[in-house]
Amino acid sequence: DVTVQAVIQVRQNLWKGTNMLNGLRASLAATLPLGLACAISSSELAAQCGTIVLGGTVVSQTWTPAGSPYCITQDTQVANLTIQPGVQVLIDGLFEINVLSMFAVGTQADPIVFAPKVPSTPWKGLKYVNAPLGSQLIYCRVEGSRERGIEIVNSEPVIQHCVIRNNYIEQGNGGGIHATLAAGQVLVVQNCTITGNSANPNLLGSYAGGGVYVAGDSVFDNCRFSDNLVRSRCSTSFCNASARGGGIYIANGTSMFANCTFSNNTANASVSSFNPPAGLAEGQGGGVYLASGQLSMTNCIVTCNTVLASNGGSPAPRGAGVYVAGGTLTANNTTIARNNKEGV
Repeated sequence: DVTVQAVIQVRQNLWKGTNMLNGLRASLAATLPLGLACAISSSELAAQCGTIVLGGTVVSQTWTPAGSPYCITQDTQVANLTIQPGVQVLIDGLFEINVLSMFAVGTQADPIVFAPKVPSTPWKGLKYVNAPLGSQLIYCRVEGSRERGIEIVNSEPVIQHCVIRNNYIEQGNGGGIHATLAAGQVLVVQNCTITGNSANPNLLGSYAGGGVYVAGDSVFDNCRFSDNLVRSRCSTSFCNASARGGGIYIANGTSMFANCTFSNNTANASVSSFNPPAGLAEGQGGGVYLASGQLSMTNCIVTCNTVLASNGGSPAPRGAGVYVAGGTLTANNTTIARNNKEGV
């Protein structure tokens, strides 16, 4: 698609240790005599991680495989940071990486990884907030964040050949990517896999966009959305729960999907039946939910997505493949099949 490639080409041409100590002390306490667990030196800590990043602002550095893994031990802001292929960035606790400018360019053989140091202890994701043009996230893996994998506010990072997986947000929208764009900005995501992300997996409320939530113009080219979940629920009288867009929720703007697949995504809404009179549960858009704006889908496949609504008085869930609440959908050479409740 000429328009898609033009947008992508423009984006490509714009620019060419406290909590960690506590964790180690806890793990050593079971094996070391009492008192020795508190005597971990910085050199011993460095042996566990290639390089310790103590937080604050990181400016004009290059992170290399020789220094990997880089362990983040506090909230960190990065400016003009270059990350080379094969580097692991491990976040040791509930901390975020705030990006002013970052050039994280891996390769297919040696991707760059952003992940929690301890898998059971999530981090807070990558944040691009009013960031200048030019940041690149290419052949990267972003996983294990509890405050979305990537949050984008009035910014246009280049995102290509990435895997965004197993991230979530409680009582919020957009588990994998949450993007809010200003007029004239375009989110371009190319050759990416967005999988296993969730919006509000455990708590009460109505939310949207298990894999992606986008407000503004966007282009998704050759991307795969799979096994993402948005879950909404309520447990008081007359309350309603709406789960919208398991794979992606489009709030507004002009969006283009080319050569994308949406499979096994779920929008699941429930209202507690033990507390009558109950409200309505609405599960809509297992794969795609269009709230307003214009969406064109070309050469896409939307299959095996699910909408669920758990309450006897609720309307049947609808639009398991694509749900159009407002705006205009144009689909060309696109297959929508084997979704559990209505294709569109």
